[in-house]
Amino acid sequence: MLLEVLSVATGMFLQSPDTLVVRADNPPVWGEDVQVTEELRIGMLDGPEEYVFGQVSGIALGPENTVYVSDNQVPAIRQYGPDGQWIRNIGRSGEGPGEHRNFLELRTLDDETLVVLDPGNSRVSHFRDGTYSSSFRSLSGLHPYPILTTGLGFGTAGSVYVKAVVYPERMDRRYERNEVWIQFDSDGQVLDTIPIPPQEKEGPGFQIIGKGGFYRPFTVMSVSAISPGGYLVTARNDEYALHRPLPDGRILRIERNAEPVTLLPEEKKQWDAWVEEVNVTHRRLGEPETPSVSGKKPLIRKLFVDDDSRIWVAVYAEARFVPYSPEEKAERGDRPGLEWNQPLDWEVFDPRGTFLGRITLPDGTSLVAARGATVWGLQEGVYDEEYVVRFRLHLPETGS
Repeated sequence: MLLEVLSVATGMFLQSPDTLVVRADNPPVWGEDVQVTEELRIGMLDGPEEYVFGQVSGIALGPENTVYVSDNQVPAIRQYGPDGQWIRNIGRSGEGPGEHRNFLELRTLDDETLVVLDPGNSRVSHFRDGTYSSSFRSLSGLHPYPILTTGLGFGTAGSVYVKAVVYPERMDRRYERNEVWIQFDSDGQVLDTIPIPPQEKEGPGFQIIGKGGFYRPFTVMSVSAISPGGYLVTARNDEYALHRPLPDGRILRIERNAEPVTLLPEEKKQWDAWVEEVNVTHRRLGEPETPSVSGKKPLIRKLFVDDDSRIWVAVYAEARFVPYSPEEKAERGDRPGLEWNQPLDWEVFDPRGTFLGRITLPDGTSLVAARGATVWGLQEGVYDEEYVVRFRLHLPETGS
């Protein structure tokens, strides 16, 4: 197919009838070294119950720099002011209108409307100015198969997206799972369904769960994230190419030059020990062995789209050696360990594909929300207590 090459200020575009390719190798708009500083921390190990978190499941940005935090352990939704002071609880535990049993995620449709996904009650609830206003059932009549809701997104004109895992009828305990985003209007009417590409995992399936979230450092698979613009951003993690639909029906493909991170010799040695430990069990049970890890990691860890529709790409960087303490080594005994810490690096793009910059968050930070120069993360302390943390990005265009 003959491609028309268009040179523009933000990069090089290749245009075809169905795909628009943008090269995102431009110098970072935010500069080479974006400084990140912590400016607010909410949470305590011991103290008033409004400030002690047990299992934070969602964070949403409210009006005038307020923030909503859902805690499944209580369960409760709490609103905090820009200074971190508790303002009020939203709703209460229960099954009636304005009540909730548990939470998977929170979103704000506008500065006044908070949307809550409550799978325990199989519904989505709206609160305005802290007061319950309406709700609708998120599952009833949608599909003839069992469904598990797992996430919440927000779209245009007051619509919300509920992520659902659809399980066909089970046969001999074997079944497939399909993931979709279901778009609802404010009354709960289904407007659209966006299929999520299957992950189709290849390679070793090690999943690392830590204080910065979870990731699969050697598994090749697809990743995706929903945008407030109502479209799905997708990528295959062994190729630095992001895909998002355009209003005219074409696909915008955002490409960036990148080289995979090579494991350091001692790092690979510890991973090989993990593989052997797993395979000892597999051989004893007569199961297929786990393949050895390659010397390189995929290019992309995961995707995230913020309130401004900017696309955040978690990328792998060279791991840092963090040795176990003598007490930790004694507790582990002969079991293999992993003393290599993965930095939390993100590369950020605007919705058109322009590369904005690279952000490094403090170790152990799970990114949960971002708007403008403000980023919110979740951290855990030494006793597994949780903290909600607000960071400031010092960006040239903000003058900060």
